[in-house]
Amino acid sequence: METPKQFSQNQDLKKYRFVKFGGNVIPEPERFSELKYLIESQEDLYPGIDMWLKKRVKPEIKSGKRFGILVNHGEDPVGAAIIRKGEQAKLCSMRIDEAHQDSSIGSLLMVLIGLELRHDAKAVHFTIPDNIWSRHDSFFEKYGFICQGNCDKQYRLFSNELSCSANYRNIWNQIVISLNTISDFVLKSELKKPKLILSIHNQYLDKIFKGEKKIEIRTKFSNKWKGSKVVFYSPLPYQEFVGEAVVSDIEENTPSEIWESYYDQIDCTREEFQGYCGNNLKVKALKLSEVEKYSRIVPKSQIENLLDFEIHSPQSYGVIENNQDLKKVMSLSGILRNFR
Repeated sequence: METPKQFSQNQDLKKYRFVKFGGNVIPEPERFSELKYLIESQEDLYPGIDMWLKKRVKPEIKSGKRFGILVNHGEDPVGAAIIRKGEQAKLCSMRIDEAHQDSSIGSLLMVLIGLELRHDAKAVHFTIPDNIWSRHDSFFEKYGFICQGNCDKQYRLFSNELSCSANYRNIWNQIVISLNTISDFVLKSELKKPKLILSIHNQYLDKIFKGEKKIEIRTKFSNKWKGSKVVFYSPLPYQEFVGEAVVSDIEENTPSEIWESYYDQIDCTREEFQGYCGNNLKVKALKLSEVEKYSRIVPKSQIENLLDFEIHSPQSYGVIENNQDLKKVMSLSGILRNFR
């Protein structure tokens, strides 16, 4: 098993793509060929690994007993992992191309592994050559892995293999901590990282996604958020993270002037508009662009269950910057949406 290095802000993140294999999730054949290629690149050190993949791994991935994760950078396969599920799970193989080891791929792989194992695993085991363990023990030890000495069966030529294990709860605790570290990777920091969670009732979100509503009215909203990406949150009764957009411009004016300028883009009645504005002398019109509805909606309850803390939903909007809990929420939401 090859090990990942620590996170670097300088990697080109936008081209990374993660593909899952297992159970009902079977990507196109060429993706499995790429997974196979990366694992078999260790053939000189692990004799018979090709037959292991053919006779054990591929059938058990189809049955759901194992799962695999492939990492592509552009069109090139650069990382892979194969895991056997169960109460005593096993990290069978983990390989990251040397040119891409200065990224957060390893940490993100651990998140994906943790998510897949969370229903059954009580412990996770793996074997590793002693020379690799001595160089990268700190990475695994932070997830709670303990070296238990020589492995009973030596799989690898020319080096001694060690047996390592960790309690699943310890692994997950570290995964939660790591969500802040990998948030830039998950949220694609080379583009626009979300800065706000914007709470909008579902009937208006539907109109935003259909393009019928392009202006969102707020009585209070700082102009410093002009140009910021926002994540849409649908409050009660749905309580879900459903999409995103960019606040491309913010205009402040009297309610009457805002209505005259944008009544056909606000998509509500004059009475509803006046009821919201109340006695405010001025209101703000948020112009929304680059609107995207998530293909996978993420319920707040699912994230709360995984992170084991309550998310305090914003009445109007919540600022993600410098809020460690919200950064974890957005990071995990991105993973659940994009990598499952």
